Amino acid sequence: GENVIEYFNHMGIDLWTVGNHDFDEGYENLWRLIELSEMPVLSANIVMEESGTLIEGTLPYVIKDYDGVKVAIVGLTTTDTPKMAFPEHVKGVRFLPEIETARKYVAEVREKGADIVIVSGHMGLPYDPEAGYQQMIEEEREREEEDVREPLEDSKWGPSAMEISHYVPGIDVFVGGHIHKGFDKPWEEPSNHTLHVQTYGRGSGVGHIDMLINRETGSIAGYEHPSYRGDLITLFEDEWWPDGETAGMIGDLVAEAEQGMDQVIGYADVDLTRGGEGETRMGNLVCDAMREEMQADFSFTNLGGIRDEIPAGPVTPRDVFKVLPFGNSITVFEMDGRLLKEVIEY
Repeated sequence: GENVIEYFNHMGIDLWTVGNHDFDEGYENLWRLIELSEMPVLSANIVMEESGTLIEGTLPYVIKDYDGVKVAIVGLTTTDTPKMAFPEHVKGVRFLPEIETARKYVAEVREKGADIVIVSGHMGLPYDPEAGYQQMIEEEREREEEDVREPLEDSKWGPSAMEISHYVPGIDVFVGGHIHKGFDKPWEEPSNHTLHVQTYGRGSGVGHIDMLINRETGSIAGYEHPSYRGDLITLFEDEWWPDGETAGMIGDLVAEAEQGMDQVIGYADVDLTRGGEGETRMGNLVCDAMREEMQADFSFTNLGGIRDEIPAGPVTPRDVFKVLPFGNSITVFEMDGRLLKEVIEY
């Protein structure tokens, strides 16, 4: 993560919000990255397990003054993080419920005179916002019939950005992420009229929107897009020339991080593909490797964990890393034939 922070510092961005992948190397590493940051790091809902205080170096929000308009930015981190991180990597920290935390801090920044409230949240909209909204309303009705008072209290996963803005009035703009799905135009939550903006992942583009503010009321009067396509600007086009200084810095970082990645370590006689239902060549290869390593009789892996394919020809560490980038653990256990049959049939 050091290289990402070095890039952030070089770009001079205003802030960043903690996400689940910031725990990939553990909490201690996250704290080190926060120390390296030359800008505020936000997360209102990650606290130390023992003390209940925010993790060191983070802020729940910042309030910025733009020519007399006070804008508060509140940071939220998905409570799904412990489900997606190794237990030892989140040891000692606790993730507070997003909705409850958002209510607390939206009220607090309003009391401090914020005209506009933005949430920078590491959670996103459903892939189809309209269908997702209808499903949310249906589930809300069912909870009311069952007299479940707190929204989403029994949900397996944390709330989406849509659910947070629906249950927390007072959020003007929600800048979402996490799911790597971008939307060309803002989506407006019908109940509280929060505008949601969201880009694709991995730095493949920039989200850019100009907010129009009514100075008399201190509220949003509308917005404008920088291009006819909307608020997403892809960086994969020939019209964008790399900045020389930044490209040089990134080139040096990449060269250092990728030493040895292009050495030939093997050869594939056929294309190792992963597409489609059922067995695939890549899936079988991964499972065979797991089975051989653990001296097991059977092995299973989920399709989503295999992230790429290897074409016929020379194989390098870069190819292997693209296929299995996450460093997952193998779990070994015993089952009888009846359960094995059930697993395979499922």
